[in-house]
Amino acid sequence: MKDTILVLTNSEDGVHSDIVISKLLQAGETVFRMDSDRLASGSLQVRFTCNSESSSFEIRDEVCGMAASWTGSGSSKHKDD
Repeated sequence: MKDTILVLTNSEDGVHSDIVISKLLQAGETVFRMDSDRLASGSLQVRFTCNSESSSFEIRDEVCGMAASWTGSGSSKHKDD
């Protein structure tokens, strides 16, 4: 599975982020944009779960209906595919 590039930005930084994201998409990359200022409104949700056997991280964007998630095993320091 191909990795997803997380672009951390805010909703007021459209032009600059759009240029970077456009270039990444042209290069064939998978991109997920996270406007951190939208966390307070609830339109962007982040969930992290960790225990001795596994960990997971999920970002869900309620506005565009997209989600990105990552999981891993307990002692592993890399993303499992």
